[in-house]
Amino acid sequence: MSPDPSRPGAVRSAEVVNMAIRAVVKGARGRDWTQAERALYERLRDEWVAAEQAEVVTAA
Repeated sequence: MSPDPSRPGAVRSAEVVNMAIRAVVKGARGRDWTQAERALYERLRDEWVAAEQAEVVTAA
């Protein structure tokens, strides 16, 4: 995943992405998510999965 278009190939750590996910959830304050929030969450979730897999491979 390239979260920052100015840094192609850059991958954030799972911890950093998890903090971004938590910010989306906290920002909703219990209300239903907008389409934009849901889309952001889905992108972050996919990025988190990729980061987790990269960290497992690196640790192996």
